[in-house]
Amino acid sequence: MTVRAQVLFLIFACLAVFYPSFSAEICAVDDAQLFTSLEHRSYSNPLDTFVRKGKSTLYYRPILGVTFWVDKNVFQINPFWMHLENVLFHLISILLLFYIARLLFTVNKKQPNYFPLFTALLWGLHPLTTESVNWVSGRTDLLAGMFIFGATLLILHYRQSQRKTYLLFAAIASLLAMLSKEVAVAFIPGAILILFAIPATIQSNSKSSNNRLFILFATLATTIPLALFFIIRTGGTISNSSRIGLTLQYMDINLVHSLMLFCRALGFYIKKIFFPWPLNFAILEVDPLYDLLAIPIVILCIWLLWNRSLLAAFFLTGIILLTPSFLIVLNQIAWTPFAERYVYISMAFILLSTIGIFARNPSRKNQSIYSPLMVILLIAFSYSTYQRGLIWHSNLKILEDTSIKSPYSKKIHWVYGAALSKKGDHEKALEVTKMACSLQSPPLMKDYTAERNLGFIYFNLARYNDALDTFKQISVKSDYKYAPALDGLLITYSQLARETNNQDEREGYYKEAGKSGTLLYKIKKDPFIWYNLGKLSLELQKTQQAKEYFTMAYEAFADDSPYKTYAKKLSRK
Repeated sequence: MTVRAQVLFLIFACLAVFYPSFSAEICAVDDAQLFTSLEHRSYSNPLDTFVRKGKSTLYYRPILGVTFWVDKNVFQINPFWMHLENVLFHLISILLLFYIARLLFTVNKKQPNYFPLFTALLWGLHPLTTESVNWVSGRTDLLAGMFIFGATLLILHYRQSQRKTYLLFAAIASLLAMLSKEVAVAFIPGAILILFAIPATIQSNSKSSNNRLFILFATLATTIPLALFFIIRTGGTISNSSRIGLTLQYMDINLVHSLMLFCRALGFYIKKIFFPWPLNFAILEVDPLYDLLAIPIVILCIWLLWNRSLLAAFFLTGIILLTPSFLIVLNQIAWTPFAERYVYISMAFILLSTIGIFARNPSRKNQSIYSPLMVILLIAFSYSTYQRGLIWHSNLKILEDTSIKSPYSKKIHWVYGAALSKKGDHEKALEVTKMACSLQSPPLMKDYTAERNLGFIYFNLARYNDALDTFKQISVKSDYKYAPALDGLLITYSQLARETNNQDEREGYYKEAGKSGTLLYKIKKDPFIWYNLGKLSLELQKTQQAKEYFTMAYEAFADDSPYKTYAKKLSRK
């Protein structure tokens, strides 16, 4: 089987297994907000994604923003094209991994060796990749992985040829990876390990000056991208480190417990790489016994660091790329402390090093033994990944599956309830959302989303008094600073004012709607609050109050807004 035939087979296998993703729904978790944000966001050019100085954010991912600029301006935010992009980014990474494996495993080019093909297929069709590929919001992993694998391939070429150009492009690829997802910073020490791994890249008869030059270029290639990343990030945005602060605060409260969680995460993720089942979108906790599995892994890493072989460097790089996910297990940064997508990049390096042990002597006899095992494993992984893609195809399927496997996930339950409500199943949505409200939010974090959703489900069921009670409770807890709760109060009071036949009750509801609108405007500065209160006043035949509200709306609307003209006309009636 020629190299070209193997490449074509990789392309076919990837597209066939991930085919369900092309027509998948917009995921209700994060993707729905992403699509809404893209609809309202205006980019004059893709470079705007690099400079967001007026905004405070924990994440700085301008390369991701460039792809979304393309989605908005070229593909018109079409879910099909956005899912296809994810699959294509993943496919590029599969091909890069294939060529990395060829450099690592091919000793005799005349002798057929299918370990590179097997490695690329095993990683590319691994069930743990489905989350990143099927979830548009998981594109950060795909982009960072693509650039990291590209940098790795260039570093291996540099080790063989000593051409400085390879190292230069590897540095650029590393920088692009960091601008795609911050965890790519962890690749820098891995790159150093790969560069300095034994056997040395410098020929045995090289002069010491060449060795010094090698060290110089290697140091520059790894430190300059890191420095540039922090310079660009500092100049492009205002950092919001509140969640990082909460994480450090949590660690300070119980350092020993935090270290145990880090060990648990290490053991759990290594197990998931080699035995990925069961698959779950939201993993809140794992068995404490994984703490014990971390012990031999740490001992192995120490030995590999001493060994300094190239395969050892790849395994250690995979472990290092896992370390950023250890902070997330403290449950202060992301909505789920453990996730399959966190191993997307590191898994490739760990699989390369593990399979490399068997690929050292690719004799016909060994391949005849390994080939049936390879085929069985690939069939099992491919089938599992395809079936998982079918579950990801539908919001209700993935949310129901996750709510069953993670019954204590507050976010999954309220998102599932919102999806049910959107489909018109308000009664079941009410049941699921009540369950979400009974669950605890992560420590040190306040989240009223579940309670807000419960209020709006009550509203959809015309249970207005229950809706009012819910929105009032949230408002009191948030010191009347949570805009969605105030919005709920305004909508509910307005609806009650329209429907009641009691004049005194109507007056009371109308006044409360005005109070809620005033508090809401202080937070949102949205002129439509005054505009809608003006419309309510007209419906209730309160002409003078309507004029006042429309006048305030007119003054608040931007000059280029067509509603400014409407508000002006209505204020003069």
